[in-house]
Amino acid sequence: MRVYHCGASSKDAGKKITTITELKETEIYKDTIRLLLTNSPLVLN
Repeated sequence: MRVYHCGASSKDAGKKITTITELKETEIYKDTIRLLLTNSPLVLN
């Protein structure tokens, strides 16, 4: 599993200087990611 941190919001990434960093310590994020993956798919209208 790879986890990344985006320094700016995704919507502003093209407008400002930002960084995307791969996080090496992913163990603390595993429960949150598992929970997010159980959500229903998001449907945009």
